[in-house]
Amino acid sequence: MTGWRTWLISIAGFLPVLVAWPWATAESTAATVKICELFSNPTRWNGKMVRVRGGLVRGSPEDGLLLSGEQCPKAIQVKGVTWPKLIFLEAPENAVPPKKFDFQTDNPAMDKMNLLFWRVQVGGRREHVEGTVVGVFETQSPLESLVQESWEDPHFGFGHLNAIPAQIVVKTIEDMRIESDFAEHHSLPSPKVASIMQ
Repeated sequence: MTGWRTWLISIAGFLPVLVAWPWATAESTAATVKICELFSNPTRWNGKMVRVRGGLVRGSPEDGLLLSGEQCPKAIQVKGVTWPKLIFLEAPENAVPPKKFDFQTDNPAMDKMNLLFWRVQVGGRREHVEGTVVGVFETQSPLESLVQESWEDPHFGFGHLNAIPAQIVVKTIEDMRIESDFAEHHSLPSPKVASIMQ
């Protein structure tokens, strides 16, 4: 298996590591966007190349990598469902529906991210990795399609369990560094995504 969800492999039996993919795509110029803007006005940025900063959350191999905007005042709300303030980070070859992209992943950046995650894990302090994600932002169109009321589980988002309201098909991650106090500013949004955040 390939892609963000399956790139997380184990080093020394405990450290998930992201292994980058060989090819990817979109427009060449990325608009710099505040992460809260993506939650407050997702349809405006749907299908556009963006550059957005946030906390990186590493899940299990199935759950993959997420960008957190838990500090944002507004969440995406559709048909009475309040979605978590998270953005799924997807590999181009796993995008649904399948698409071709004109960019490739920055493998050295992925290696740097893995090293920072390792430092946070072994440090044992309240720290997290922040980074600026560059890639194509996507949500459902129309936005109401995120909730399928006739389904047993009405969520029709992105990532594992369709539990995330949007995704970015990632080209690279820039300006990564370790920041403190992750636990105080990035609370778990709902029981449904708790397994993703662990």
